[in-house]
Amino acid sequence: MLHKQITPQTTDICIAIPQDYVGRKLELLVYAVDEPVDLPLIQESQPSMSAFKGILTREQGEELLAYVQKSRHDWE
Repeated sequence: MLHKQITPQTTDICIAIPQDYVGRKLELLVYAVDEPVDLPLIQESQPSMSAFKGILTREQGEELLAYVQKSRHDWE
């Protein structure tokens, strides 16, 4: 990633792209640093429950369930 702040003297800007960026999709943002920028918040997608399938053994799952049930009972 490259980051550089400049103060242009004209309305034209010429930039040199590093060799390892050639052929890649790039994003250029131009905004005045002294002005507020309202960018939309990017929501990262949450993994679905199926993404966690198989990470616990049956025994670990039963232990976890027993712990949750005991914790709920203790709160009552």
